[in-house]
Amino acid sequence: MSEAQIQAGIVRWLKQQPEIWIFKVHGGGWGRRGVPDILVCHQGRMVGMEVKGSQKAKPSESQELEIYRINLAGGVAGVVRSVDDARQLLEKASMQAAAYEAVCQA
Repeated sequence: MSEAQIQAGIVRWLKQQPEIWIFKVHGGGWGRRGVPDILVCHQGRMVGMEVKGSQKAKPSESQELEIYRINLAGGVAGVVRSVDDARQLLEKASMQAAAYEAVCQA
């Protein structure tokens, strides 16, 4: 399956999920280098998904840097290769949001 097909499947799945904001980043030199392919807001957390089409495909240096920066800022970002990977990344964001909420209420 190509990277474009994987992205399309992830976007389709995300659009079916309740209470999710999604933005598909289009490259082409007009945006910031390295920004993940798909940006999501889920339960108050920013989630960045860098889509790769195979296990061999690795993020570029600029993509790794942006993933690091998003995570450092309190968001959740990572490389996804399937809808299941995207689901797991959203679950990670949900767990972080729940943990943050519990701390704030303590």
